[in-house]
Amino acid sequence: MIVHQGLRRDIVAMSDGLSAASLILARYGWTLSLSPGSEAADSGPDSVLWRCSAGNLIVASSPGSPGGLIVEFPDLARAEVSRSDRRVRVSPLVPGLSRHDLDHFISDILLPRLVAEDGPLVVHGALLSRDTDAVCLVGDSGRGKSTLSAALQKAGWTLHGDDALHLRAEGAEIGARATYPSLRLFSDSLDHLFPDPPADLSPVADYLDKFRLAPDDVGGPAGTPRLRAVLLLEAGDGTDAIAARPVTAVTLCMSLLRQSFSLNPADPVAAHERLTAASAVAAAVPGFALSYPREFARLPEVVDLVRSTLDRVGAAAKQEMAARSVLPGDI
Repeated sequence: MIVHQGLRRDIVAMSDGLSAASLILARYGWTLSLSPGSEAADSGPDSVLWRCSAGNLIVASSPGSPGGLIVEFPDLARAEVSRSDRRVRVSPLVPGLSRHDLDHFISDILLPRLVAEDGPLVVHGALLSRDTDAVCLVGDSGRGKSTLSAALQKAGWTLHGDDALHLRAEGAEIGARATYPSLRLFSDSLDHLFPDPPADLSPVADYLDKFRLAPDDVGGPAGTPRLRAVLLLEAGDGTDAIAARPVTAVTLCMSLLRQSFSLNPADPVAAHERLTAASAVAAAVPGFALSYPREFARLPEVVDLVRSTLDRVGAAAKQEMAARSVLPGDI
């Protein structure tokens, strides 16, 4: 049995032998099974459709399933995905793969790509809200999304998740929902933000210096808040400046696409759907390039800037609504 510390406790207490990872996939209509992986470890995938630039993720066609795919993280695990009946079979690629590594593969690598089958826009980012208004932090791995998310949460924001979020149009607005409640911190951020470590802390993966906090420490509800702003985390420029600079809709759209998940990135139809969805988000929600020095002592200033940015966006939206409500005869 796989024990996943990064899911809500109400699904961790299980009596039927299913893993928590399989239950979170079931929420999205996918059935998970695990195999020993001896056959998968003997050979690499055939008919490669896409390979990421770093070489650590491969998507291939599945010879035993028409329309099926194989998603492989070399030296970790492989998933055989049957889209027709929404079944996933995961196989370790190394002997003695730990439960942390396997759950990381399922929840952080595989899950957002499966969600994107119905999305179509699932982006690598964190989601935080105040009341029903939310902001998302988007950026490359290592840019500090989780650290800033934890700092915002400690300042009173609701943290929904720090890994992947599903964005979709809901009328004239954009709804946002984390794929699952998560907060994962490197050891230095954990030491600074949580001097007394939570009891349910667990490694994200054996090969990462990163730890997962339990959902009670995340605190995010299962709701879908309205997205009000997207903050693009930029690399530090070597200065002490803290700024949120507005970006164009084109820049925001391309950034969302660059950070989006797809089960098969080589699929042109899915790519067009992602572009359409990202364009809709960029047309409805303002984007800002957020830059700040990566210093723990400056985090309170960054938190204040995020708050004031959301306040400005809200005030501008109210002014626009008021202007639209004025009839021509009233001018």
